[in-house]
Amino acid sequence: MSGMAHVRGQASPVYRVPRAKSPGTDAIWPPEKYCKLAITFEGDDGEIGEWAFCDPRRLGRIKLVDADESELTRVPPLGDLGADPLLAMPSVDTLADAFAKRSAPIKAVLLDQNGPLCGIGNYMVDEILYQAAIHPSLPASYIGQPSQRDLLAELHAQIRAVTVAAVAVDANAERFPDNWLFKFRWGKGKKKGKEVLFLLPDGSTSSISHLTVGGRTSAIVDKVQKLPEDLDAFLATPKRSRIAADLDGDKAVDAQQLVGGPDPTAPGSPRKKRKPGPVTSPHFKKAKKVT
Repeated sequence: MSGMAHVRGQASPVYRVPRAKSPGTDAIWPPEKYCKLAITFEGDDGEIGEWAFCDPRRLGRIKLVDADESELTRVPPLGDLGADPLLAMPSVDTLADAFAKRSAPIKAVLLDQNGPLCGIGNYMVDEILYQAAIHPSLPASYIGQPSQRDLLAELHAQIRAVTVAAVAVDANAERFPDNWLFKFRWGKGKKKGKEVLFLLPDGSTSSISHLTVGGRTSAIVDKVQKLPEDLDAFLATPKRSRIAADLDGDKAVDAQQLVGGPDPTAPGSPRKKRKPGPVTSPHFKKAKKVT
């Protein structure tokens, strides 16, 4: 995401092109911009260390873990994360088993950091699904079927390809390939009020539509990302008559609403007030207030 950790007196690591510059070694401390938390540590020898977390957004979480350093990656929250698609990409067979158990939309499953994979954000998932010609509302369990192994293999390849390409340029959007959906996904498919047609590799064009899937706005290349004709038959089986919500607590919705509903965030769309529901995310359940 957009958050970064900083240690006073050290240049900050760069995982992506930062929105704010590193505080550097001689900067005002704590950092003036976007600082959400600053902690001072004192060692047994009296040595002082200072750490700060800065983030222009408010999505970040800080969790305290009581474990030895060697155990950190094996206990929650790190132990609950999915596989890293860059460093430890699962096999096609492993993904098939994982997807077969998930009836949520494939986009929601790919965004679930405690699912089969972690570290893939919203724009990357949209890019991956476009490159693999998969509609974001398609149930993950459909892709996990033995009969859809070719489709899964293509998705597997695109997860790896898009991740490697994004990391290779430090997530600098200006250096992303010109033929990526990313270059056209913003603005709800319009530029200066006019519809923008997306140029496909074969020279034809397609409109870009937007749906809310898994709680996130999703860009869809209409000519490429179509729901399969046999989806209704797949969903008609008793166990799949309703598509489950993703693991972070979205309410289950009717299949037709999920795959065909309009984007409620689009201009002019009616907005419904949502009553707060129970906290279901394991992240919040395990979090404790620090006083």
